[in-house]
Amino acid sequence: MKLNYCTGTVSLSKILILLIILVIIPICFNVIEKNYSFRLEDNYIQPRGVITTLIRSDTRTILLTINMIHSIVKFHSTKNNTFYPLIIFHDINLTSVMRQYILSCTIKNNTQMNISFALANFQTSSQPANESRLAKTIGYRIMCQF
Repeated sequence: MKLNYCTGTVSLSKILILLIILVIIPICFNVIEKNYSFRLEDNYIQPRGVITTLIRSDTRTILLTINMIHSIVKFHSTKNNTFYPLIIFHDINLTSVMRQYILSCTIKNNTQMNISFALANFQTSSQPANESRLAKTIGYRIMCQF
């Protein structure tokens, strides 16, 4: 099929190729421009995830948590010494004194780590089977699923 265009005859396939080129080239330049602008904004580091842990409210666990935070600070820093946020899930017995003690370990190291505390709610309607070990509480069993 031939079409009469201003200067002569142009085939339909040439028009389709021209149309495809006119559509694809701007899309490609737009993608390249967006990727380049993301590289320019690289100075702002937004965390891509969080670190979570589940703790008990006893002295040994608090000390292990502080040791874990020290390890994160030492071995898992990112650019500009920023860190992934840390969410500490805990039971109802964690006091504000215990929280402050955990937070104090990051102040000593002059690090800016975002640490949040969240109460873990392990209420469930499921009950352990009769033949299972009853030495472990339902809370412990649900914590293992965490």
